[in-house]
Amino acid sequence: MISFFEWSYLAGFVIGSAVRARFTTGRRSQSPPKKDPLLVLPTLGMVLIPLTYLLTPWFAFADYTLPIWLQALGLPIFAWAIWLLYRSHADLGQNWHIDTEVAQSSHLVTEGVYRRTRHPMYAAHWLWALAQGLLLGNWFAGWSMFILFIPFYFVRVKKEEQILLGHFGTQYKNYISQTGSILPKFKAH
Repeated sequence: MISFFEWSYLAGFVIGSAVRARFTTGRRSQSPPKKDPLLVLPTLGMVLIPLTYLLTPWFAFADYTLPIWLQALGLPIFAWAIWLLYRSHADLGQNWHIDTEVAQSSHLVTEGVYRRTRHPMYAAHWLWALAQGLLLGNWFAGWSMFILFIPFYFVRVKKEEQILLGHFGTQYKNYISQTGSILPKFKAH
């Protein structure tokens, strides 16, 4: 039987998927989509493994029980992740692409959630991964996103930063000095 926290995860998953769909449906890339094998990692960690856990008994061998207060902590973390995912997309607007590309007409977004953080969308995914581990009481499905997102994040961010430096040059270097990657950077007064 699916628990309250697992239902909460499913509801958040649906809402998060709707957020992503809202900002990707009908979007066309400047060039044909590149087959990025790394994209399979978050797909497995956020979608396939958790849904397989919730809909089948296959991963029941890895179940564990957390204190209720710790599971409950997953709820606001998940809500924060979904909000940050929404804000990241909304603030980027037409500048977002699934591929690591920058359109010639793109401008460097430094407002909204991008004011202090260069990669708030990835921060949202890290929060999602943490919430998933707290809401799904299963070592395999609960922490799959966290584990599988590690290589994706480090490879993808490095690639994106190089592309953005190449496209925006000094403007992006200055932006790097004023922001954190996924944690906000605040200026000392």
